[in-house]
Amino acid sequence: MKTILKKIYQNFFPPRKVIQKTYESWANKNYNPEPIISFVIQTHNKSRTVLKFIQKLRQVKNSEIIVIDDGSKKKESILLLDKLNGANEFILKANDLYEVITYDRAIYLSRGKYVALLQDDDDFTDLNWVNDAVKHFEKFTDLVFLGGRLGMNMLPFETTADNVRGEYEVANGYGQRKNSFKYKFVGGDIEPGDFKFAQVVIRAPMWVNRQLFIDNIKHIDQTFAPFQWDDAEVCLRAYSLGLKVGWYRTNFRIGGSALGGMRIWNTDLIHRQDEVNANKIYALYSNKFQKFQTIIDKANDNIN
Repeated sequence: MKTILKKIYQNFFPPRKVIQKTYESWANKNYNPEPIISFVIQTHNKSRTVLKFIQKLRQVKNSEIIVIDDGSKKKESILLLDKLNGANEFILKANDLYEVITYDRAIYLSRGKYVALLQDDDDFTDLNWVNDAVKHFEKFTDLVFLGGRLGMNMLPFETTADNVRGEYEVANGYGQRKNSFKYKFVGGDIEPGDFKFAQVVIRAPMWVNRQLFIDNIKHIDQTFAPFQWDDAEVCLRAYSLGLKVGWYRTNFRIGGSALGGMRIWNTDLIHRQDEVNANKIYALYSNKFQKFQTIIDKANDNIN
């Protein structure tokens, strides 16, 4: 009886033929163990948007792509799993841990000499910003961070008698919240492709010289978790360690893919983090702003 049932089962459910993996099939994937550039993209429920500009990033030779899928819905994660199929394309799956933690982990996962930290609301028209970044890093060997969005030089903030945190204001090249923070924007007077040193650059794009980061910065400050002002902190810390930070003009369209996925669901938390972490920045570094600015002004005078 068992033999008969077995034959019937095999007729309806024939055994699958197992295809053995081979060295040749592995080698044909053309994995690159030493890429020049690692693109790291943080995303939350915006897989389709990310996949659109990944198509552009794939044109960059000697590069790899790491997507941080941070707490996305299942259908979004499945889409990434289906489409990221290159040998140097990786998915770092996290559960709503946010930027401070996930970028820090991804930098150590990456293998590129230079790491570009990107977000799911970024877009760009061409890849000149990649070639320009590499040129700047090769020219300035103590450059650990390079930003293509906003560059800022930090200043003492304005105080009022009531000590109430003010609304965000932008005027005459300055951004500020009274009783909280103030900075002067960098780069309003330079042409596309040009470069200046700055105290702080913010994401994205935000480039990292990976080896300088590992040897000196070591980690993004986890006390700034889950997000906000951590990019400013690592830049200011770089100057404390004798390294430099640069800003260059790119063709990025910030918000070109609508609002970032993380920000859509975190309006209240963003306000909280902005206040807490801005206070932390000033507690750590406000007495060093002028020292850093002296270094930066001298470096900018000697760029060419």
